[in-house]
Amino acid sequence: MSGPWGSHFLIDGASGGPIQLGQTDASSFRVESRIEFIGDMGLPSEKYPHITDEMREKASVLEPGETSDLASVPPFVRWFADPYGAYTPAALIHDKLIVDVPNGGALGDDAASDRYFRFMLESVGEPFFKRWIMWAAVALRTRWAVGGWRRLLLFVWLVLATIGIASFVSAVVDLVADTGTLFDVAPWNLRGISVVTPGVAGALWGKQWGASLVAAVAAPWILPPTILAVAGTVIYLALEQLGRIFDW
Repeated sequence: MSGPWGSHFLIDGASGGPIQLGQTDASSFRVESRIEFIGDMGLPSEKYPHITDEMREKASVLEPGETSDLASVPPFVRWFADPYGAYTPAALIHDKLIVDVPNGGALGDDAASDRYFRFMLESVGEPFFKRWIMWAAVALRTRWAVGGWRRLLLFVWLVLATIGIASFVSAVVDLVADTGTLFDVAPWNLRGISVVTPGVAGALWGKQWGASLVAAVAAPWILPPTILAVAGTVIYLALEQLGRIFDW
């Protein structure tokens, strides 16, 4: 029996056991089980020689007493992923590895911790695109947290990605309007920009360039429902404010 989180996670030393959590406030939980990952971390020694066996062993175990908010999913993106699921143990371990000080976790490398998270997601059966989008989200957070020139490069990436997405959408609009094929109808400049820009922008993410490409590909179809969710949230909060005024 492997349980919902697969056979690569041991809960209190056994596969298939339940994870015990104690809720400490509205959004935080205290882990009351020992969780260990025994699968492929996705960090081969030849590519990550700075990560020692001791660091790997420490990074694969979550002892009772740690606190977490589970998967850090903003409310307006929960149509895509919940804060909990089969990936809960992966999120708990990743939470432990990402601390307030950049690169201060057990692996000493937040980008490596994010990659490790992606491999844990794969071990519990998360589909390809979903786990790569989740990886892109944590990678984005990592690069932002470091600050400095990496944060500046994120702004440059955002501008380039926006140009590429806008060019792609414009090309598709031309396609729909003229009922031809994309390669027949879309202007060459729009086609070129929409194809080349994601690759150029991806280089700004260094080793995490794959996360950049996934983020750029996902944005056109993730943003519309997310924007609607944000709008719905704003309307709801406004109604709650009116409710407080007129409550009797």
